[in-house]
Amino acid sequence: MPGIPYNNPLIRLAPRIQMVVRIERFLLALRYLLAGILGAVLVQDPDRANNMLLLLGIAFVVQQVFVHGILYLKRYDFFVHPINFCIHLLSIVALDLQPELYSTPFASLFPLLIIGSCIYTPTVHNTLVVTFVSVVAYCFLFFFQWSLSREVPLYYPAMLDIGAIGLTGWIMHTMGRLLRDMEHDAQERAQSLASSEATLRTILNTTAAAIIVYGEDECITELNDSACLFLGVQRDELIGQRFRAFFFDDGTLPSKLASLRAKGTYTGEAIVISREGEEHTVNLIAQSFLRHGSRFFVCILQDISAQKRLQENTRLSTARLEQLNRELKQVNELRTEFFITVSQRVRSPLSSILGFLGLLLREELGDLTEEQRKGLQSCRRSIQRIFELIDDALRIDRFEVRQTPRAETAPETGNEVAEEAAGPPRV
Repeated sequence: MPGIPYNNPLIRLAPRIQMVVRIERFLLALRYLLAGILGAVLVQDPDRANNMLLLLGIAFVVQQVFVHGILYLKRYDFFVHPINFCIHLLSIVALDLQPELYSTPFASLFPLLIIGSCIYTPTVHNTLVVTFVSVVAYCFLFFFQWSLSREVPLYYPAMLDIGAIGLTGWIMHTMGRLLRDMEHDAQERAQSLASSEATLRTILNTTAAAIIVYGEDECITELNDSACLFLGVQRDELIGQRFRAFFFDDGTLPSKLASLRAKGTYTGEAIVISREGEEHTVNLIAQSFLRHGSRFFVCILQDISAQKRLQENTRLSTARLEQLNRELKQVNELRTEFFITVSQRVRSPLSSILGFLGLLLREELGDLTEEQRKGLQSCRRSIQRIFELIDDALRIDRFEVRQTPRAETAPETGNEVAEEAAGPPRV
């Protein structure tokens, strides 16, 4: 085939080459059948053997050996080589040399040769060359047999045969052009499809989420690189394995897969077990689709193990914080109760002492010397300082924690009692 090297293995996968191989195998069996019939005729009538039959036998042997060699070597591209066309042409010429040209049905093999050659290699150049060679070969046979018979030839059947050969060439030229356009469109669509698949494959492989495709039998048919990395298994090992084999069955997995088959979609959480035995909590998003009449499922696995751990740690931290708040509240309540108790227990005797000091300073219980007055005034100032310290402590406690009404009014009551008992101090 022009433009394609014979050692290119891709040519063996072409649909046209596969069709050519089937045709050649059929012709191979047909020639064996015709050879058997011809051999039976010669056995019954040996007088029919002549040099022309010998030429036909040689052409038959050459063609059969050529076809067997190609099939054995699997060099199917030689079927579309000009050598194969020449061998077929020699076989037809050998057949037409037996009887007279205008009375034999083998003259119709030339249009068949043109049709087959154009099917094998549908190019404009090939169609024109094959048609011209067929016409020349037909004319050669016509004049060759006329020169042997020395009779006046019948030109009208010969002209009809030549016209049929030319018409066949024109029809095959038109069909070949149509076939080339169809092949060109098919190649463009195949290239576009291959480009789209490559683009889709690139997109899937660069996606961080693991994507797995499996069929109705739950066998994995496709996946991206992220899925291989996530599961820790090579791509070749994953293809064909069951989808559920990588999930931890907590009793709900069959119902999840049944829901996916029934509804065609599913979204939820699941636990995936990697090859190393690590458990990962994933967000499973699945959707069904049809391909070549079969149902498949595409699943997207998003690893949320870190989020789950963060949520669990947050929950534990919140519970711990609530416990600490409760303990702190208890401590605050104990502290408040302590301050109230101290305030009540300390203020009462100090208020009494402060009241007696006031009576002494006012000399209601007797006269005082100057030194005694100074000593009593110093004691009163110390007691008042103690009241101020208690008031400051209670004021800070009320600022930090809400104080009970009893705790709030206790210091004020003590001050009033002390002021009433002491009265205005003397200087």
